[in-house]
Amino acid sequence: MTNQPSRRLAAIMAADIVGYSKMMAEDEDRTLAKLRSFRTDLLERAVSDNAGTIIKNMGDGWLTEFNSIVGAVNCATEIQKRLSEADDLEIRIGIHVGDIIHEDDDIFGDGVNIASRLQQLAAPGAVLVSGDVHKMIDRKTETEFEDLGVQKLKNITVETAVYGWAPSVTTDKPLLTSEPVAKLSQGLPTVFVEELRASGNREDASDLAEEIRYELLLLLSKRTGIKVVSERGEQNPPKYVLGGRCRVSGERSRVDMTLETGGGETIWTERFESDAETQDEFAETVAQHVSVAFRAHTTTLDGADIAMRPDAELSTEELLSKAAFHNLRWTREGIEIGQASLEAAIAKSPDNATAHSMLAISHASPLFIGHGRIVDIDRDRALELADRGVSLSRNSDVVFFCRASCRLWFKKDYQGALSDIDRALKVNPGFQEALVVRGLVETFSGEPEKGIARLIDSLDMLSRGTLNPVILFAITIGQILAGNDDAALTYGREAYDSAPSIPNCGVAYAVAAAGNPELTGTDEFAAMIDRLGLDLSIVHNYPLKNQADIDLLTDRLRTAGVPG
Repeated sequence: MTNQPSRRLAAIMAADIVGYSKMMAEDEDRTLAKLRSFRTDLLERAVSDNAGTIIKNMGDGWLTEFNSIVGAVNCATEIQKRLSEADDLEIRIGIHVGDIIHEDDDIFGDGVNIASRLQQLAAPGAVLVSGDVHKMIDRKTETEFEDLGVQKLKNITVETAVYGWAPSVTTDKPLLTSEPVAKLSQGLPTVFVEELRASGNREDASDLAEEIRYELLLLLSKRTGIKVVSERGEQNPPKYVLGGRCRVSGERSRVDMTLETGGGETIWTERFESDAETQDEFAETVAQHVSVAFRAHTTTLDGADIAMRPDAELSTEELLSKAAFHNLRWTREGIEIGQASLEAAIAKSPDNATAHSMLAISHASPLFIGHGRIVDIDRDRALELADRGVSLSRNSDVVFFCRASCRLWFKKDYQGALSDIDRALKVNPGFQEALVVRGLVETFSGEPEKGIARLIDSLDMLSRGTLNPVILFAITIGQILAGNDDAALTYGREAYDSAPSIPNCGVAYAVAAAGNPELTGTDEFAAMIDRLGLDLSIVHNYPLKNQADIDLLTDRLRTAGVPG
């Protein structure tokens, strides 16, 4: 009878015996005796001691599952240390963390595939782990892994950051069976997450601090475009440092978080308090907010440092940072500068997925803010760029986010956009901007109440973020479509007050104020329409599914005095 397949996240250790076939050919009995002794005296004990389970035995190799990444790493290093002392057998080990599927007493999935490829890449006696594993173990083990750069693994579509270790008695030997391709960290901004300080009820506060730090490492490790480092080195200090303090007193918890530069300059601080949620829920909430704030602040800072430097002087990663900075200024000039930098990035690195995806979504930026019209945009090229970005890296939250936006705004492909958002959130569950796109899909496709609720949640999460003008505009449109005129006017005014130079924010105010001559009949209101260049054709920018919704917005703009 076939069991129903089940899916879960786990750490997978793949191991195999080096030279097994040759050993069997030379002395089968002796080899089998060695193998039995290794399996019963070392492998099974080490796996059991670290709360693992041997899922598959291939004779000369094993697949083992662990609920704990630290357990998998400790098991692997213990085995290699013992074998190096015995000088009897050599094995190679690879470890990855990812989705696995259990079916009929076997396991499948990316977690298994990448662990197996890492094991094949490992030199005899070595342990190789993926970048995801390395980010998660941080300083939870005493093992120091060497950064071996980015490796192209056989039949794996994305390049994988690889870290290696071997026992001290074998340190003169290589860790890889081939030379590394490149260093992953080259050009990427780095962040170090400090251990949070505890006060008040120290035991509870320490538990909360550890949980928040763990959740932060999990969220940040999933983000494209940064590298989480495990120590605050003096020779190579991190660009950013996240730290904080936790206090627990009775049922009340308080967390103060701080983002600083590596040199100690404070960038951002925020306090979080709770007396209702469990510690786990509170830790997740804090980590989510901090992750979002980190993305917003570092995107601005990374680009501001190089905003005025010529593209020819910049590395690929610097070009991406410069483009992000200029695109998020929400101006015509900013979009043009950003696109030029992205074209330069693609010319420099033709296989850079993020560059293709960012250039794709930059073509949609005029629609987000209303500076252009959809008929003037090369939509086919934008969609090709978005598809190319996904084909180059299926393990990036950014590429799916960008393609989702292009599918929504250029094709009204609501299901395709939602599918891409699901993929982005699978890669990075803390990617709040992806939830904004989901809210836009719901609002424009005929479910405004659902979209409004999601966008209001995002507005709170992305407090003072660069996407706020887009979110406020969309909430206003949703309120109009849902028949909530009073709420629409509140959000429409906020949209315009927050970004009076963005045409879509003027549209939000105009559709909400329609029918209210005390607002629309003023010289100031007429000047706004003229200054922002508003006309009725702007409604065709918006990916509205229902003709009735298009007609409603057009009629309200006409009533507000917007010309045809």
